[in-house]
Amino acid sequence: MQIVLLILKIVGILLLALLTLLVLLLLTVLFVPVRYRVSGYHWPDRGTALHGRVSWFLSLIRVEFGYEKEGYFRLKLLGITCKRRTPKPEASKPKLPEQELPGQDSSRQEASKQGLPETGLPKKEQETGGPADRPASGNKVSSVPADAGRTDAGIANAAKSAEKVPSWRKKCLQWKENIKDGLRGLQEKREKVGCLIDFLRLPEVREAIKLFLRQIKGLLKHIGPRKVYLKGRFGFDDPSLTGQITGILSLLPLAYREGISVTPDFEEACLEGEFSVRGCIRVASLLALALKIWFDDNFRKAYQKWKEM
Repeated sequence: MQIVLLILKIVGILLLALLTLLVLLLLTVLFVPVRYRVSGYHWPDRGTALHGRVSWFLSLIRVEFGYEKEGYFRLKLLGITCKRRTPKPEASKPKLPEQELPGQDSSRQEASKQGLPETGLPKKEQETGGPADRPASGNKVSSVPADAGRTDAGIANAAKSAEKVPSWRKKCLQWKENIKDGLRGLQEKREKVGCLIDFLRLPEVREAIKLFLRQIKGLLKHIGPRKVYLKGRFGFDDPSLTGQITGILSLLPLAYREGISVTPDFEEACLEGEFSVRGCIRVASLLALALKIWFDDNFRKAYQKWKEM
């Protein structure tokens, strides 16, 4: 009895340890953020480059990608590269020497000695004109004229084409049916559009749309970069166009963020600079936004109305 209790105690401890491990793993996936960083530059003397990195759980899992003269992709687990992908240059295939048939080389040498063209045929066939000039034995020339039977075939084809050509009455009836089908399809589309407009006018649908837009705004704010660095210079051939673009950029709130410096150049056309963005994403935050939409009463009512349509 004591042995059975000891075994049950060990099994219970193992199950508790396994359950604790699963809970810790779930909490790690939900609350440990996925960090990303993207940087790049474009300078006339240095060229163009783009580098990106996505890491999770103290860089135990890391993905690196980018472009600098050529693209690359690397997947690292615990600092060990598991997968690497870089474009390989296409190897040029070696040209194979032309294979000659046995006896062809000797015939070419003889032809070059006698001044004959190199045809690859034996000497006798070159003198006689080849086997194509010999009369084939057993082949009889047909004396039947080629135009025989053409009159009957032409009459039959004309009769078939006359049967296929519809009359004007049939064409008019076909056009009438096509117009009716088109009007019927337009009526169905109009009814569907009317039902959709009535659906959007429902108060619960409006509240659900407002909630959805608020959650989308929160999602963009969450996944957006926390740190932004941008330094550059731009300009166009037309100074007035450069001034218009500068005025449009000055209306954006992002232009006044710390770490952003963009200088317009009214003297020459140019586009150069460098940037760097950093941010993080938590699965728990995304799940909370989705659950808030799903358990909303207005959203559930709107979803039920949509299913009934």
